[in-house]
Amino acid sequence: MIDRGSAAPVTRQEFYGALVVVWLYIMLVIGDLLRIEWRWTTAILWAAALGMMVLYSVVSFASRSRGGRAGRTAAPLSDRVKDIARDPSRKIEAIQAHREETGAGLAEAKDAVEAYINGL
Repeated sequence: MIDRGSAAPVTRQEFYGALVVVWLYIMLVIGDLLRIEWRWTTAILWAAALGMMVLYSVVSFASRSRGGRAGRTAAPLSDRVKDIARDPSRKIEAIQAHREETGAGLAEAKDAVEAYINGL
C-alpha cells in the first residue's frame, strides 16, 4: 500500500532529468548490443551519462536535505483558500484547496495555510 503522506512529490524538472538519464543509458545499451563501434563518441556518451547521473544524484540529494525543492518558492494563498482558512475547523479543507490550486505538496500546503492562520 502506498502512503501518499510520506511520498515526496516529484517536480517536472526532476522527472525530465531522470528521463534523460534513463534514455541515454538505454541508447548506450542498445548501441552496445548492436556492436556499434563509435570509439571516441562512445566514450563521450558514457562519460556524459555517468556525469548526468552523478549530477542528478547530487542535486536531488541537496534538494531533499534542505527539506524542499531547490529553487521552488511557495505559492501565495488565493482569496478562496484564505476565506476557508479563517475558520479553524476548516483547516484541512483549506490545505486541500491550496493543493488543488497550486499542485503543492502536502507539507508545503500545510505550512502555507498554518503560516496564514498564525498571522491572523
